[in-house]
Amino acid sequence: MKFRSRNKKPTRIASTTGHVVLVDQEWIDVPEHMEGDAYAAGCISEEMYDTIKNLDAPEGNKVNILELGERMGTVKNAINEMIEDDGDNFTKAGLPNLSILSARCGFTVPKKEMIEAWAEVAAERDEVEGD
Repeated sequence: MKFRSRNKKPTRIASTTGHVVLVDQEWIDVPEHMEGDAYAAGCISEEMYDTIKNLDAPEGNKVNILELGERMGTVKNAINEMIEDDGDNFTKAGLPNLSILSARCGFTVPKKEMIEAWAEVAAERDEVEGD
């Protein structure tokens, strides 16, 4: 099962068999015999995450965006919203603020994924402006 840390720092999980797993903010496979240790250390499983997300969703919209492969679309939509919003949503370097982007998406967006989505959004906007 996949887990991620609830903290910004990696969570170290060690079993009595000598196995060690570092669980960070991105989903990582945890061996089955260490799942109890992951829960005990305060990590969240994908199943828990999906359940929590679905509790907040309107009745007809209870879907798992990670399973549907629409994660990138969700990130791109959030970036477009950030562009349209007059708030302070971007860093001094001109990139989307990761914490604001993650909050808008409802899941942690890794920097690499944000950069890929940002490049696609910029290319799409250039294409529309060029027409």
